[in-house]
Amino acid sequence: MSTDSEPTSSTMQEEAKHLHSSNPTLRLNATRFFRKLVSNAENSSSIFDRIIEQGVVPIFVEFLQNEKEHELQFESAWILTCFASGTSEHTQLVIQLGAVPIFIKLLIMNRNDDIQEQAISALGNIAGDGAKPRDLILREGALAPLLKIIAENPPGLSILRNVTWALSNICRPKPLTNFELISPAIPTLAHFLYHRDETVLMNACWALAYLCDGAGVEQIDQVIKACVVRRLVELMYQFIVSPKILSPALRAIGNIVTGNDDHVQVVLNCNPLFPLGKLILNATPKIRREACWTISNILAGNEKQIQEVIDANIIPSLIRNIETTQNDIKKESIWGILNAIIGGNNDQIMYIIEIGSNCVGLFCDIILNDKQKMKHDALKALSNIVRACRAKETGDCYEEMIKQKGLWHEVMYNQFRGATGHVKKFVDNLTNPNTSQLYDAVISFKDEMEDG
Repeated sequence: MSTDSEPTSSTMQEEAKHLHSSNPTLRLNATRFFRKLVSNAENSSSIFDRIIEQGVVPIFVEFLQNEKEHELQFESAWILTCFASGTSEHTQLVIQLGAVPIFIKLLIMNRNDDIQEQAISALGNIAGDGAKPRDLILREGALAPLLKIIAENPPGLSILRNVTWALSNICRPKPLTNFELISPAIPTLAHFLYHRDETVLMNACWALAYLCDGAGVEQIDQVIKACVVRRLVELMYQFIVSPKILSPALRAIGNIVTGNDDHVQVVLNCNPLFPLGKLILNATPKIRREACWTISNILAGNEKQIQEVIDANIIPSLIRNIETTQNDIKKESIWGILNAIIGGNNDQIMYIIEIGSNCVGLFCDIILNDKQKMKHDALKALSNIVRACRAKETGDCYEEMIKQKGLWHEVMYNQFRGATGHVKKFVDNLTNPNTSQLYDAVISFKDEMEDG
């Protein structure tokens, strides 16, 4: 049969009959026929559906348990692995036919590398289909034998790549309903951050990045305790021109700094700002966006952490991105500047607006035109800019710009959101607070009310 064309229905029916034969050779040849179909098909989904119509997929699950005929077992494992890589419906069929515990058993009991590798691939494909299939695999106990394979006797590179890929797929789907089920993999993943093979390195980096994606404080703590942060930053230096490693290492660092200030400081202590400063200007658009996003998360930290970014001379690069780029790179750069102004002190705010004087106008435009979250933060940033300018007795031009945009009342009101009810009522009654004198009167009134 030519692998370039699909077989006729009569041919498939004939081969399906041979699967039921008592002749081992006929069974094996028929199984091999279907394996060639699923592994060579250009339109795999169509072929999968045609095979399902023959009602033979349960037979392959049965053959998967035939420990006496290794070739038959291997060919069947290959077929089911291909099905598990298909659509969610195809993956679900493999699950519903009870293949998952059989594949896990093959990890534990089978010493045939080819069959074991197919089992690893199948479980990785199933895990990658979503949170529910992944959780099923973890509940069935797949993680321990996967880790054991690479712990006891150093496997060949092919199996090692396959296991680390399967681990990354197990870590990927969200939400992760029970972190404790996957946390035993963290030390192993940390170990493979030092492997020489780039594919193994990439898989380990992605797995750690996925574990920290949207994770809570405790989960990020566990990853940090495995001492991976310094190595991830080293990989950013080492592979700064190699997206294969750089992308997952950068993503992992970016996800870690979405945690709390302590997590941000752990990363900063490993000196990531030099490579990040280069990447936000000189990399592929995807990497630049990731680097800007990481910087924006760091700038959401405390004043000391904001100052570290300022000292690394990264703020001018963010300003440049805002002025010269579009889409996600610009958006993440804006978030970085917003975060720095919202969390920074007066000196830091003045530094930022002095080198990025267009930011005030940009923030005004965001308030007038943009989405709710960024609009809220832009208003907060403008309020902080007004506060800093008045503290430094400068910046009248910025106040004038805000007034020209018709936003002065809104910005001033934002200054007193946390004030007493009396102050809020007073501010609410100001219908046109468009003079500095009136602003000063409100400031004085606020202070008097709060002192009283």
